[in-house]
Amino acid sequence: MTLDNKIKAGQSVPLKWNLYAGSASLATEIIDPTMGVGHYSIGSAPITCGAVDDPTTLDPSVDAGSSGLRYSYFTTPTATAYGQNIYAWQTQKGWASTCRRVIVSYNGISLLKADFQFTK
Repeated sequence: MTLDNKIKAGQSVPLKWNLYAGSASLATEIIDPTMGVGHYSIGSAPITCGAVDDPTTLDPSVDAGSSGLRYSYFTTPTATAYGQNIYAWQTQKGWASTCRRVIVSYNGISLLKADFQFTK
């Protein structure tokens, strides 16, 4: 199986997302002012390319530079979002010719998953 998320090992990958609470029709965006204090965790683990199951152990993520996790407000908010969470995930050159799954968790609950295939 080939992944759509093919990137060069060692590159920084911008991860962007919104978090909502409530039913689909009444969901409200969660803007967490304490993001950097431990509510969010971001990690990754090697996977077999095309794997379905989640890895049991995640390596803590490393951000590109010292940008950290931040919330960026939109110039023109939408009906459901004021902005988005942004994290610049720094990948490693040693990951070339492998695949990894990155998982974003909030308060210990895995919310977002994305698989990446790394090239040289």
